[in-house]
Amino acid sequence: GNDNIVNSTFKFFLQFRDETTGIIEANPTIDVYNKTLNNSCDATAREVQQIQTSTVDTYGAGRDDHVSSLLYFSLVFYTQDGDAQETETIYANPEGGDCEVVAYSIGNALEALDSLEDISVSYTGFVDDESCTWRVTFNDQSGNIEPMAIKVQGGANTGASSSGFWGDDTIAITTIRDGTVDAIKYELEQLTTIGVVTVSSGEQLADGGCQWRVTFETNTGTLEDGGALTNLTVASVIDNNGTMGVFSNKAIAWPDSSDSISICKEPSECIQGTSVHLGGQFTVSFRGYRTLYVDHDVSARGMKEALELLPTIERVDVSRVGPDENYGYTWQVTFLTELGDVPPLYVDIQGMTGTAPWSRTYERDIGVFPPFDSLDPQNGLPLGSTSITSLDDLSIHITELEQGIPYYFRVSALNANGQGPSSLASPAYAVPLPQSPTAPTGVSLTVVDGGSLSVATMAPERDGGEEIDRYRVQYATSQFAQEVQAIRVTCDVEPEIQVIETSCEDIDEIQIVHAKLSDDYNGLDHSEVQSVTCDATSGSFTLTIFDETTADIYYNDDASTVNARLQELSRLNHVNVSFEDGMTTVCNECTSASCPSFNVTFLDVEGASGEMPMLEPYINGLNGNRRITVKEVIKGQAGLSGSFKL
Repeated sequence: GNDNIVNSTFKFFLQFRDETTGIIEANPTIDVYNKTLNNSCDATAREVQQIQTSTVDTYGAGRDDHVSSLLYFSLVFYTQDGDAQETETIYANPEGGDCEVVAYSIGNALEALDSLEDISVSYTGFVDDESCTWRVTFNDQSGNIEPMAIKVQGGANTGASSSGFWGDDTIAITTIRDGTVDAIKYELEQLTTIGVVTVSSGEQLADGGCQWRVTFETNTGTLEDGGALTNLTVASVIDNNGTMGVFSNKAIAWPDSSDSISICKEPSECIQGTSVHLGGQFTVSFRGYRTLYVDHDVSARGMKEALELLPTIERVDVSRVGPDENYGYTWQVTFLTELGDVPPLYVDIQGMTGTAPWSRTYERDIGVFPPFDSLDPQNGLPLGSTSITSLDDLSIHITELEQGIPYYFRVSALNANGQGPSSLASPAYAVPLPQSPTAPTGVSLTVVDGGSLSVATMAPERDGGEEIDRYRVQYATSQFAQEVQAIRVTCDVEPEIQVIETSCEDIDEIQIVHAKLSDDYNGLDHSEVQSVTCDATSGSFTLTIFDETTADIYYNDDASTVNARLQELSRLNHVNVSFEDGMTTVCNECTSASCPSFNVTFLDVEGASGEMPMLEPYINGLNGNRRITVKEVIKGQAGLSGSFKL
């Protein structure tokens, strides 16, 4: 740089297989105040995020001028894998502005999460409004981690976000300092195309420059490239908004163009890998039967179909996760009909390609065999049992079962020497549900006379669980069609191919599109106006719109106060409240003849224009007649804008 030191503002991105990292500092070890070097390329800055409470002084409106002791929140921490972990509830002001107590609670709550062990929390506060500022340092986290989110009052207003409010109190989270420890390793391992990397560095150069070696511990290359990986590319940050430049093997710094960063500046600096990623096919065996060969990246549905073709498997559910950095996948197989602790699936990878392919089968959940002791578990008595004594008909009809409950059955044989082992039914279970009757039996047809026939029938073997109350007899004058199935035997032929060429004149088609608006739409933009009438002698009320509710509006508030209460809502940027001539308070004791009202004009609403939803009053806090009516005086209309697609 101009001061013979690599500029501390030099930042860059890395890209690998079309995935891009976050921003990385090129010289994070420089002392930016003294412009001296730390003689090391190992960054030491830990991530610091700030939590701050604030309040609005509403004492004059009957509220308060300090952060409420009832205000509470929880923090949401996002791990490197993208999982969200939420802390227990933390009260923001339990001890009248004592920020140290809350700092202790924040640290304990974060360290109770699975992913955090070493947290430091500093604080400032003890001000009149009892607000506090806490700074959280993540001592055991590498790189520039995701900002935490906050849920105020259980997320009732805004859910998990960077800030939240309750009444006139607000809590917000901001990042004070991005973490730089192991930043290159952290950012690269965030990419789905990279597994594990080792990043090593040497001593810092005289100009503050550094050289890092990135070793891809688990990534493999392609067979066509002899195992060589696609090189990393780099792009510098080119403005204060974090915009990235063009990716290549070299990036020029901004704003100091005398600084740069290169990937494999000299060919000898980089060593190409020789490992090749996965490919080919494999088979899966279960209880002595093997599937057909399936591709190394077979879909979940393809794996399910292959397994269910085996005679030892009836039905499974399969889900797939992947690919990983080497195009490997993980399939999760749930056995739906093979009960108990089944033997593991065996994978034959002889047909796989790539460097040292391997597979592993492990039990995520061990299957539990039906105990058949639910009637009396202590003595091992089953829910029910019966015996088949007629050896000519080895079947039995079980009745009085509960509808919609799966029942498992097993059968064992007995002789004079005792009871043998049991076999499960196939399928292993069935669910009794209402059924239609089976076909009637013994249907006969006889001639009565020249114009009559007699049909007689016997009841079906099964009534489907309901009493049969009638039979349907159908007849026709033509014979019922019998099914005919054709069997065809073919042989391979060499088809003749004849080429037919046609030509035609190319005529472009022209279509006219007429976009027609409603006949009563004039295209003008005007604001919604709603009239509010309050008939009460004391107390307070609230107004709700867009699922947000104002602070209390008291019966004797003036127009400016009502205007302020409405504009406290996050989506109402600008409204205008005007009283009728002679009105001085928002509520009045009305006569039967008339009652004054005030108008609310919606001038600027976040994310909405034109017609607005009606204001909804809540009047339980009012006294007197306790009556509020809301009417639409002028329906809002948005100007013509937008686009359409064909």
